[in-house]
Amino acid sequence: MPDAYAGLTRLLGEKKTDRLAKAKIAVFGLEAPGAFAAEALARCGIGSLTLVSGYVLSEEDIAVHPAADRNTAGKNAAVILKEKIARIDPDILVHTYETDVTDTTIGMFDLRSFDLVIDATTDIDGKLLLLSLAAGQKTAAISCILPKGLSDADQLIGVRLHRASVGPLAREIRHALRKEGIRDLWAVCSREKTEKTASEGGGIVFVPARAGMLLAQEAVRILTAGSAHHRQRIRKGKEPDHG
Repeated sequence: MPDAYAGLTRLLGEKKTDRLAKAKIAVFGLEAPGAFAAEALARCGIGSLTLVSGYVLSEEDIAVHPAADRNTAGKNAAVILKEKIARIDPDILVHTYETDVTDTTIGMFDLRSFDLVIDATTDIDGKLLLLSLAAGQKTAAISCILPKGLSDADQLIGVRLHRASVGPLAREIRHALRKEGIRDLWAVCSREKTEKTASEGGGIVFVPARAGMLLAQEAVRILTAGSAHHRQRIRKGKEPDHG
């Protein structure tokens, strides 16, 4: 696909585009935010994507999920996304694991083989397992920490979790991570206040789409940081030097 990323190259330059083409990213959790992130990264020419999720698409996902249509109900999201990414760019290497992150499955993954891990899991225990493993293996990780029932995409923010005023779910994750010795994490959160009943479900496409774009944007920012030293600062949770 010699011209597919011509616009990206004009914007970022050849060196940064080449870094993306050589990058290996794992996306854990493929409900709508993770799926949007994975597709956006494919459109940025990421060289290798590993997609991990036991999530099975349903008819209701048509309203919110980028891989869902009338023919995908009952199919695993990782499998359908792999097919979609192959249509975007068949040269992207895609591995799939049709499983969720649990204490039984976490041992399957050596995160040191990835340049970056995106945590878009929705199970709190799985999220903590994954982020703790990434920290222990010194692999850069970013996370999506959103409750259900959100409707206002303008309230989404990408933040250093320890610095931000965030909702109850993000505070719970932050507190649990501190117990694991993890005091810094870049995450997508929301300032939106939801009713308690909103956790029962419901959603609109704007929220997961923007969450996925924020995750993908941060991933690209990390991967295209100006130098090895610069990238290492970001891995350690320090803000890059702009300029």
